[in-house]
Amino acid sequence: MTLDQTPKPIHHKMEFLQGSTFASVSLADATFTDSHLMGARFYDNNMSAVDIENANLSGATIHDANMTDAKIYHANLTGLSISGVNMTNASIADADMTGMTINGILVSDLLAKWNDA
Repeated sequence: MTLDQTPKPIHHKMEFLQGSTFASVSLADATFTDSHLMGARFYDNNMSAVDIENANLSGATIHDANMTDAKIYHANLTGLSISGVNMTNASIADADMTGMTINGILVSDLLAKWNDA
């Protein structure tokens, strides 16, 4: 049996699909607006070039993810924890880093030492 890969757009509004499972489906170019995805699990998905805007991701866990060339703008990262990550060529600019530490050292202290050198 061959898999029909013809796009079949569906439009749902005010649907309650709690506990649903989607496996081997293509939701490429799908739009989710005012949707509740609390507790949803995304496992082994190609989410490249996904656009997440005005979303509540508090308490989210992201692990074993390829975020090459990802961009985060105007985000509240209060209490963010980053560990075991490859940050080669990463850039942080125009950020409030109050209380931020790297390996337990305050970034403000590191920058002050750098500027004094």
